[in-house]
Amino acid sequence: MIRCAKKNIPRGKTKHYRVFWSEHLKELKRKRDTLEHLKELKRKRDTLRNTADQTGRTEDVQAWRWQDALRKTADQTGRTAWRWQAILQAKRTSFNEFVSTTNYQSDSQRTFKFLGYLQNNRERPKKEPIRFNNKLLNTDSEIANCFASFYSHRQKKNTFVIKSSIGIKIQVW
Repeated sequence: MIRCAKKNIPRGKTKHYRVFWSEHLKELKRKRDTLEHLKELKRKRDTLRNTADQTGRTEDVQAWRWQDALRKTADQTGRTAWRWQAILQAKRTSFNEFVSTTNYQSDSQRTFKFLGYLQNNRERPKKEPIRFNNKLLNTDSEIANCFASFYSHRQKKNTFVIKSSIGIKIQVW
């Protein structure tokens, strides 16, 4: 029973693994996020400048200069631009490395699995349908209900459970 349950009921959550991802790409992504933060700071600075020009109040001018100083310090810390070509290049090198080591006579399943990873397709667990009383069970809930009903009738109840269920029936009536 346990073997059948392990085969048909998925357990836990699997992490989605990207074959081409590396530490270099993680660093580029972090820098890209800081650049998006810079764009946000520039947008805030521009709106504060417009309000300072329109109102002419010293508080608005100070807020605008403060925002500009924040933007300049953030701009100096992360100035490199994010390149999509870096991801494409990493995918190409990973694929070329894989193709150079593949044995086409015996590694067909491995090849399709790798291509699925490159396309970011998740691999679905294979579930075989179960036939019970001439009925085909396909979904997880049908299989679980079938297991529960089948093994609950086969198991002998404990005497404490029988006595407590009799007491409940008496109280209900």
